[in-house]
Amino acid sequence: MKTEEQDNGDLLIILEPEELKKLGWEENDTINIVDNKNGTITLMKKEELFSEKTIMGYTNGLAKNKEEI
Repeated sequence: MKTEEQDNGDLLIILEPEELKKLGWEENDTINIVDNKNGTITLMKKEELFSEKTIMGYTNGLAKNKEEI
């Protein structure tokens, strides 16, 4: 893992492909950054709640409400 400070002060966290694979992450995954309020952060992959198939079934009226999904 490398960090790189941008001209505007933002900090980029750069993970190598091997690190992504170890974590089960892929390029372009959405990562949530949690401030642990003790000088550390936690990086967590944002999980999708619904699959495309489930969303399509719900929006096409195949399910009457979210509980049926």
